[in-house]
Parts: sequence; structure tokens; C-alpha cells
Amino acid sequence: MRYFELYKARGLSVDQFKERYQPIDARKRQIEAEIPRIEAEVDLAKVDEFSAEHIMAEATDLRARWPKMTSEERPQNC
Repeated sequence: MRYFELYKARGLSVDQFKERYQPIDARKRQIEAEIPRIEAEVDLAKVDEFSAEHIMAEATDLRARWPKMTSEERPQNC
């Protein structure tokens, strides 16, 4: 903030101001460009977690029902 105030008060030249803020602005653009990729990774992790929970629930249900199932009702590949 003080650099901006110096610039406004003509204590810094345009080149000095740019030299100070261009790297910061470039980094900000890099971070903003990464946001969609990171959001996609978070969404994928949520889907993976949901899938794992769903599979565990199905397996638990099958395990509970297994003793009551007839041989025809049981999955053939188990």
C-alpha cells in the first residue's frame, strides 16, 4: 500500500512501481489459473469418497443378507 501512496505522490516512477508490482500480479494470475484444476481435484476426491462409502455400504448389506440368501440369490462370482 505504501508503494501505491509513493507512486501517487510521485515518489516512485512508473517503472519503479511496475518493477515492484508486476511479479505480484503475475503470481496472482498463476494462482487464479490454478483454481479450476484444484476445484476439479476436490470434486474428484469427493466423488471417490462417495464411491468408497457406497461400496462399503453395499458390501455390508450383502454380508448381512448372505446367510439368508439361497444359492440362486447369491452372486455367482463370490
